[in-house]
Amino acid sequence: MKCFAQILATGLGVLMCGGACADEIRISSAKQLGALAGTLEPGDEVILENGTYTDQHFMFKGEGTDRGPIVLKAERPGQVILNGSSRLSIAGSHLVLDGLVFSGGALSEGVSVIEFRDPSGAESHSCVLKNTVIENVNPEDPTVKYFWISVYGSGHLLEKNRISGQKHTGVTLAVRMGGEKVGHHVIRGNHFAGRPEGDGNGFETIRIGVGANREKNGHVVIEGNLFEDCNGEIEIASFKCNDNALIGNTFLRCKGSVTLRQGHRSRIVNNHFDGRGVEGTRALRITGDDNLIENNVFGNLAGAKGAVLYLYSGPPGGVRGGYAQVRRTSISKNLFAGNSKRVFYYSGKWDPENEGIALPEEVTIADNLLHVPEGAPTIATGDVKPGGIHWENNRVWGGDDLEQVPGGFTVVPFGEMTIRDVPFPVALTAKDVGPAWMK
Repeated sequence: MKCFAQILATGLGVLMCGGACADEIRISSAKQLGALAGTLEPGDEVILENGTYTDQHFMFKGEGTDRGPIVLKAERPGQVILNGSSRLSIAGSHLVLDGLVFSGGALSEGVSVIEFRDPSGAESHSCVLKNTVIENVNPEDPTVKYFWISVYGSGHLLEKNRISGQKHTGVTLAVRMGGEKVGHHVIRGNHFAGRPEGDGNGFETIRIGVGANREKNGHVVIEGNLFEDCNGEIEIASFKCNDNALIGNTFLRCKGSVTLRQGHRSRIVNNHFDGRGVEGTRALRITGDDNLIENNVFGNLAGAKGAVLYLYSGPPGGVRGGYAQVRRTSISKNLFAGNSKRVFYYSGKWDPENEGIALPEEVTIADNLLHVPEGAPTIATGDVKPGGIHWENNRVWGGDDLEQVPGGFTVVPFGEMTIRDVPFPVALTAKDVGPAWMK
């Protein structure tokens, strides 16, 4: 509620607001928003009026508080459209952006549709992007490179957004890790869709860090999102720092893999990968130390090469740009069902003549359930040193030819078990994610 001076009818004077005051301010241009910089106070709410805004750079700048964030929101969700070269910067702390639509148009190389910093490079902290749509913001030339969302700083929440239709080079959502105070972001309940195949590297849907950040701790949680037809490149999501988590997401018909590219201590838990038999669909490429892959569903994947799960060899600890050796990784309590390619492949990038490259070691693959369809290839292949992989209490059932089953597997006769017998994560649908106003 807007707090303002009340003139007493008796003429005794002015009664000033004794508590925290918050304003509701209506604007209809980026220029008006920019003029508010330095004047917004905790609890203020800025309303961007319904309409279409073309070729405008919105600078949302202010310093809110945990209890009194500053909000910029659409007058009516879905009725505020930014197009052309329009973009938005979130600059400050405890800022909330709610309900805008970025649709059509294109940007120039090197900028972002939404970025969490101001043009001076000052990074933002503890901000929220929610209920917002970014769709089809593509240049005519697909080689023009820019990111759609660039996340700088720390402690941000990106929730219930829909991001779809990126067709040019550049990461869809990039978490930058170059500052002093970084990471600890939550990316939750979003719908990522319609990322067609690109031409080579640089078409990830999500990337956390870069090779230079491999020793930094990201603490980024990607939770409860739907990735649908995200086919930009081999890396759907790429982790390039430590201590990140992928929890409860669904990957539907996505050609490529979630890649633990550099860094350690990733947690991959309660996710659902469903390839629907589409060629090129895979699940995980794994490097580094102390990773946990638990209670996921890997179904109907048909990777063109490699496997559902690909465990790398490499230099212990890793080097920038290289693939690190897999060590102390646990792969447990997962369901692998109906995959037409091999399930496990290990020792990628290993060369017996290269003494600096080490095979996977201290890997435990336990308590998993595999259904192998007719004609599927070997369950597990690759180079491994004795004792490098420990197989324990896994079960497999399915096709007629199961001679090449690793030790540590029990073969269950076909017909004695079905997938429905085991409680695993249920796949998300479009109704579960994205802006509520789109339902």
